[in-house]
Amino acid sequence: MVPPSSHTDVEQKLAAMQAEFKRTLPDKVEKIELLWKSIISDDGTDSMLIDCYRMAHTLIGTAGTFGAVVVTTASRELEQALKSLAKIGDLSPEIKSLVTVLILNLKKVAGSWEPSPIPYLPPLDHQVERKSNLIYLAEDDELLAAKLVTQLEQAGFNVVHFSGLSDFREKFSEQIPSAIIMDIMFSEGKIAGIDTISDLRKEYNVCPPTIFISVRDDIETRLAAARAGGQRYFSKPLDINKLTQTLESLIDRSITSPYRILSVDDDINLLKYYETVLVGAGMEIKTISNPLDCLRE
Repeated sequence: MVPPSSHTDVEQKLAAMQAEFKRTLPDKVEKIELLWKSIISDDGTDSMLIDCYRMAHTLIGTAGTFGAVVVTTASRELEQALKSLAKIGDLSPEIKSLVTVLILNLKKVAGSWEPSPIPYLPPLDHQVERKSNLIYLAEDDELLAAKLVTQLEQAGFNVVHFSGLSDFREKFSEQIPSAIIMDIMFSEGKIAGIDTISDLRKEYNVCPPTIFISVRDDIETRLAAARAGGQRYFSKPLDINKLTQTLESLIDRSITSPYRILSVDDDINLLKYYETVLVGAGMEIKTISNPLDCLRE
């Protein structure tokens, strides 16, 4: 993975590309103007009109990307006029005059436009951070709880133990963990643990992945646990290795892979812009200027 560029580094690269666009902008407009002059002369062809339309269309996107809003607006007006002309195929004096005026306006705004800072995506820090490993363990068997805490902490989890459901509820209201290990039977009832999780889901509209543990292994209790939103159910005695692996899979503590993007455009400058911005945001990007090369990637 390419490391995200610093804020200053990205700004400098974008400013350099914007300055290069400013430098080449007059030449782009001049090519449109010269092509139009050929179109309205006796040497004009339908293919020239299509090329002129395509050049105006391309300039819309490029100018907008580099912050030249006035150039984008002028290019879009010209593009629409050329599009209408291509449909009717009639080079009337009115149409010739309109397009000529629009090109002169484009030339004017292109000459007066000055670059300004380009906003861009900030680095997606959450893409490379590890998820929280905070686990709430609700278990009234103190000996079993002490053993589980020790074993889970050795596996790299941060475990907070609750011997009663009232303390668990109070702490949950302050901080929601990444996962819950919940016994089912408490002094409040034979399925008090299940009822507690069910209540939390209704109150908060969301609840972390929950693993129920119990000496009970009947189908009615398992069904009640599933209905309450439990993702897993372990019968005692517990297999700590399987419990640890289940927690790992439920909260996914591994580093998240960066977004991988394929960008296809026939404008090399735009491809460089996309690459700079997206790499700066911590993504991986492959750029292609020929669409036919996509199948090879």
